[in-house]
Amino acid sequence: MDLRNKAIVSLGLLIFLVVAFFLTTNSISKHTGYFVSEEILNDDAKIIKCLESREITVFINSETPFDTLDNLQVSEYIVNFDVFNCLRNQLFCTNNGIKAFPSFIIGDEFVEEDVSVEVLSSLTGCDLV
Repeated sequence: MDLRNKAIVSLGLLIFLVVAFFLTTNSISKHTGYFVSEEILNDDAKIIKCLESREITVFINSETPFDTLDNLQVSEYIVNFDVFNCLRNQLFCTNNGIKAFPSFIIGDEFVEEDVSVEVLSSLTGCDLV
């Protein structure tokens, strides 16, 4: 076999392998739901940037703050909030009228209950839903 034929066969084999790889990974992604898309990563980055640009404080009153924060409806976004545990500084919370827990200050809004993702989305203007 001459050099030209070897190059053509090698190129054909390379194209076949690339197509087979694409079809296999596409099939796995459809069945398992696991895939990485730049669009999804960009959406997550936009949400994080949006939440970080807002002033969001959550007030809790707990001896186990990690468990309390994990049970919030918006726990997946908690890393973007300021957290204040009133158990450690009750005077501050009393002086500022915080009586119900959890309570949120989102921008200028004061909410005395656990907020849903929909409520957080509407109060922040971030597209979370």
